[in-house]
Amino acid sequence: MRKITGKALATVLAMALITSSFSGTFAFAASRTEKAGSVSFDGDDEITLVKNDDTKVKYDLMDLIGQMRLDTVDKAETDLQVDPEDITVRHAKGDSLISISRGDDEHPLLRVKTDKTGTETLMVYGETTITRDDKDVTLKGQKEITVNVIEDGTIFIGDADANIEQKTGEKVPSLEMAYNEHVGKDDPMELAIYKAYSDKTNSVARFTAITKDDEDRALRIESNGSSKIEVVDKDEDGGVDAIYNVGKGTGTLKLNIKANTGTDFSKTETVDSTTATILKKLVLNGDVTYDKDGGDETITGANNIPNFTWGEDKVKDSNISGYDIDANGHTFKVSGSASVGKVTNAANLTVEDKAKVGDVEDVKEVVVGGGTVGNITEDDISDATVSMTDGRVESIDVSSNVSINGGAVTGNVTGGAIALNVEDDDINTTIGGSVKGTSITVNADSEDAALTAGKLIADGAADITLNGGSNVTISAIDGDYEGNVLFEDFQGTIESMVNVDAITATEDTNATVKGNVKATSLDIDENGAMTFTDAVEVDELGGDGKLTVGAGKLVVNEGLSGSIILRLAGNTVNVGDEAFRTGEDVTDTTGVQGLGFNLEKKTEGKQDVYLVKSTYFAGVALDKSEVTIAKGFSDTVTVSNYPASTSLPAGASVVWDYSDADKDVFEITADGATLTIKVKDYDSVYATSNSFDLYATVVDADGDALEDYDSAVCTVTAIPEVVVSSDLSGIVEVPQGSTKDFVVNSQVEAPVTIGTGNVAVHALKTPFANGQATYTIKATGAVGTTAGVYATVPGQNAVKLFIIKVTEPVVTSDTTVDFNLAAGNRYVFKITAPSAPSFTVGNGAVLKTQAGKIDGNDYYFAVYAIGSAGQSTGVYVNGVKVCTVTVG
Repeated sequence: MRKITGKALATVLAMALITSSFSGTFAFAASRTEKAGSVSFDGDDEITLVKNDDTKVKYDLMDLIGQMRLDTVDKAETDLQVDPEDITVRHAKGDSLISISRGDDEHPLLRVKTDKTGTETLMVYGETTITRDDKDVTLKGQKEITVNVIEDGTIFIGDADANIEQKTGEKVPSLEMAYNEHVGKDDPMELAIYKAYSDKTNSVARFTAITKDDEDRALRIESNGSSKIEVVDKDEDGGVDAIYNVGKGTGTLKLNIKANTGTDFSKTETVDSTTATILKKLVLNGDVTYDKDGGDETITGANNIPNFTWGEDKVKDSNISGYDIDANGHTFKVSGSASVGKVTNAANLTVEDKAKVGDVEDVKEVVVGGGTVGNITEDDISDATVSMTDGRVESIDVSSNVSINGGAVTGNVTGGAIALNVEDDDINTTIGGSVKGTSITVNADSEDAALTAGKLIADGAADITLNGGSNVTISAIDGDYEGNVLFEDFQGTIESMVNVDAITATEDTNATVKGNVKATSLDIDENGAMTFTDAVEVDELGGDGKLTVGAGKLVVNEGLSGSIILRLAGNTVNVGDEAFRTGEDVTDTTGVQGLGFNLEKKTEGKQDVYLVKSTYFAGVALDKSEVTIAKGFSDTVTVSNYPASTSLPAGASVVWDYSDADKDVFEITADGATLTIKVKDYDSVYATSNSFDLYATVVDADGDALEDYDSAVCTVTAIPEVVVSSDLSGIVEVPQGSTKDFVVNSQVEAPVTIGTGNVAVHALKTPFANGQATYTIKATGAVGTTAGVYATVPGQNAVKLFIIKVTEPVVTSDTTVDFNLAAGNRYVFKITAPSAPSFTVGNGAVLKTQAGKIDGNDYYFAVYAIGSAGQSTGVYVNGVKVCTVTVG
């Protein structure tokens, strides 16, 4: 493992940033690198330091962050400890306040380097060595920390009962009280003057109560009070010893710290000041229910909100609408049209009807049956639970159980055991973002309501269990390399499934998974069926169910058990086609039952390849498995034999069954092997009327189904005419060789096309989910050329989103500010350009240049400081100066 000395550290930090951002090496680098999947600290990631007069006082970073740990992306190796000597630090954003060096033990040290105060965000980089394919690979990760810097001797006024002297390394505490705290002279807030300092062995902020300043002048607090906050002079010496809330609402009071410059404060000097604030916040001392119906408020447990003047169960001459609530360990319920701000520290929070609640933090149990709620999080507690049956929540991030049986979460859901369901036929369940848990279960007790979620993410070795039918929409599954997926009587489609361990499908499952899939095992029970639209690679394949996958797209590496029935996707199966392949001697031609074909085996290297030896009629196939049609438009579905080269048995025929189609919505006509389906109307009341399953079945001469042959099904869905839009419009100028992202908004997927192919190319960046898809478009044509960009909903006419116009190419550098570079060290520039740029320096005797890695339009160049200290020269790209480098 290499070490970076204190001298070199300040100048090579940018190199650490760049090399940690991609896999691969520079032309002049010798080792392989890999980016960590996750980074964590055992300790904290924020500290407050004091600016000392002694500029040599340093703080050991390891005292803050503790052990730095890395996980590989694939979780093959986790909890890898980073040695302190392999940690580097660089300024990320905010004020430039901190200098970095190394201790004798190679620990990174922080030193406050400037007279400035403020906040700086630092990026901590760590690296360790792992082994990949018998080769050493450097694993690199990065994570931010926050450093606050305050002046040594900072003086402020604080709550004397708040244990301020115990708040080592924390920010200067604010002087605040709730609306109903310290109300009246009998309950004042005791005040004291505090000073910030460090113990000179490091720069960590500490606080101590003082009565004199550094010039040995006596100090006291002075203020005239206000209409909202009154002052108390207990000693009757002209100073302020305490303050209290007069009970007339929110407000502030400026308190001045005065130094005695005369006799008995006959003359004073103001040395600092602190503002006391009455917050729009209530602290409860018991359980409270807040309900509002029109202009009528009802507060059950009103006396548990102390220091208010109460009428009969309601606030007299005031109300609590919009107040933050500190439940102080009690329960709080909001119903009707009542509205409050942030709710904290409750044993239970219940939100019902049309009530509104702000963010929720550190509430042990949250129950949402209606209304709207902000972000639900936990900070000072653990194992908070959340349950929803209706309403809307911004996001959920807790560590225990989350149950959502109805309602909408606009953002992400993170928890322990997470259960998603639809129970009420009139209430959908919608998760706009991702869902991450130690277990995730999806059900659909209601067949009429819809359940929609974004990506399901396993938190470690989690089980993701899916139940439900066509009313369940899951955009993607990420198993985090340890998670298992169980399809339990699931009848739907998954848009993407990656990083999973074991996949199991029970009987009566009929699931479709899009995209490439790689897993440890795949097991399909008898009478279960799974369809994969792209390549499938598993170590173990088992079960007696049906697996549908494209020809040559199945690989079984290690083991095969049971008697899987393999159907090749589509209807074309030709003799000689590759059906699937395995590791050497994993099975034989009887290990898999080909549906519609027989197998023969050949060996290629260390793999066995199973080819189609012959074909036979096994049923029928449709050209579509699902079709969505907008009102006023039509589409077709065509049936064929499976395999296409085979013939129906004597006396057999194919019949259509669309008896479940609502004739008020759909108009269906047959023309031989093709059905034309037109959507005449859309039922906005009964969602079930807008969908049906279309079957094609092989029957005998008497019209009875021949069960030995596969039937085929297509799900048909009607939708209102879809409005398609984009976040870009008009003429959009894109420099030649550059790219631009844009979002397509549509109720259903609307693929993008470009009118003139030689002007630009496009690619899907984020698959369609929750009404949006993101595309990237790149200007490839000649400068000045234009082309229309269109989106098309199947069954509708194309919609022009915008026009792309190719403009003059631009070149950018990731570094545009002047900096110092220690003699003998190097710095790496990333230049983004549509073609190879010219990278030069003004004086080759000061800096030496070397070209490095090329990654798409990103070109990397290193400069080496070879001149003498104090010499400087410019760095130029295509003849344009981007910055000046001075040898340090």
